[in-house]
Formats: sequence, C-alpha cells, structure tokens
Amino acid sequence: MTNRRSRDIYESRSTYENKGYLEKLGKIRGNRYLGIITVSFIIALIMSMTLFGIYGIIMSKELPVPHYSILLLAFAVFFILIFEFFDSKVNVTRLVAGVLGFICAFCITVIIAALIQSIKMTIYQMFGSFGIGWEMIVTSISVCMIISVIGIKMLLSVIEKD
Repeated sequence: MTNRRSRDIYESRSTYENKGYLEKLGKIRGNRYLGIITVSFIIALIMSMTLFGIYGIIMSKELPVPHYSILLLAFAVFFILIFEFFDSKVNVTRLVAGVLGFICAFCITVIIAALIQSIKMTIYQMFGSFGIGWEMIVTSISVCMIISVIGIKMLLSVIEKD
C-alpha cells in the first residue's frame, strides 16, 4: 500500500517536472498566455533598454560609470565566473573555455554599461535630446517582444528535445 502511494506521488511529481517551463509559469501565474506575455515583455524591456543605452553611449561619447576601471573590474569578475563554469560544467578545453568566457564576459559588461546608461537617460530625461520619442520606445518594445517570444519558443524546443 505504501509503495503504491509513494509511486503515485512520484509519478504525479515527475509529470509536473516534465512539463515545459512555460506551462509551469502558467500554472504559477494562473494563465499560460499571461505568463508568456509577462516573460516576453520583461525580456523586451531589457533588450530595448540595452539598445537605447548603447545608442546613448555612442551619442554622448562618454562612459556611464565614473571611470573605466569599474567596467574592467566587472569584466574580470564575469570572466572568472564564466571561465570556471565552462571549465567545470561543459566538456571543452581550457582554451575554448577561456575564449567563451572572454566573449560572454565582454557581452555582459557591455549590456550592464548600456543598462546603466539607459537608466541615467531615463532619470535625467535625456531621451528627447537624443531624438528618441515615445513612438520609438513603444515600437522598440513591441519588436523586441516578438523577437523574445520567438527566441523563447526556439530555446524551449531545444531544451525539451534533450
């Protein structure tokens, strides 16, 4: 009797664990469609802020942080973490792990600098001085939402095949 009950609990738990990530999010949020819209909106907001931040850095020709050494410190920390991740978790050589660590750390550092610049542009209301109106912001978020949904679906199909 106990084995049957524990087996039923295990089977119900494993069927829940085998469901896709979006189905789990939909169960948590109450609606699958609301879950995917929420996730895609958050990703689109980050993508748009990054794009506007890069644009702001290019137009203002200055770093969003007081000195470049802060960005170099962030790069070093991310490089070490990512290098160690690829070296220990992924079956690649140390040279490949170093190159992947460099590329990922560089991208993360640029994204963080762009997000800081975008936040500064929002706080100091600099979007208008760079010629960015609300129409461009809404268009950017909507295009990024479409791109993020396509990316999420492609990523989930790859994950669920494994």
